[in-house]
Amino acid sequence: MTKDNSQDPFAPLLADFSVSFRLIYRDMLDIFEYVEPTASHELVFSHRIRALLFRACAEFESLAREILVVRGSSKSRSQMKSVDYRTLAGPFRLSSFSGFVTLWRPVRRRCEPFAAWSDSTRSLPWYSDYHAAKHNRHEDFGRANLGAAVDAVSGLLVLLTTATPFRENEMAGGLNPDGTMSWYYEQLIVLGPTLASGNWSHDGVR
Repeated sequence: MTKDNSQDPFAPLLADFSVSFRLIYRDMLDIFEYVEPTASHELVFSHRIRALLFRACAEFESLAREILVVRGSSKSRSQMKSVDYRTLAGPFRLSSFSGFVTLWRPVRRRCEPFAAWSDSTRSLPWYSDYHAAKHNRHEDFGRANLGAAVDAVSGLLVLLTTATPFRENEMAGGLNPDGTMSWYYEQLIVLGPTLASGNWSHDGVR
């Protein structure tokens, strides 16, 4: 049953980003039909993988800007940069969330797309790969690889899960025996930190 989000300030973001994420997810599955999702293929790159990386990162940027606007940023969308996106890490505890790709062989792949933000001096590797491949494709084409693309898709899903009503409307999930929370989107899983049941809100307030 779909939750009533009429009073949720993030609700207007839901329909637009749900559709775009669904298309990105399907494109990732299409790539998996040609490039087997295994650890030995992490560094495989191609124009189609590059396109997936670019789309996931562009959606991440767009979503981050909209969240910042909802949260009252004084900057216009065009003024926002990666340093502004980083300010979402604290309120939404992004570095505490992991993603899993269950199609990966021989075991599911764990992604920690925002782990680098636990250190204020580090950038997100997949986001750096995106910029490198965008601005200097001839020399950095190899950075638009399968591992970077999967991490970018995972990063987008984590931000959707933590900051919008996406998890209530598009995902199944609940409290694990160890007190952590898991949410499922087809073959993707988002694992959250230890939370008290019913005590998590995507406005970043426990």
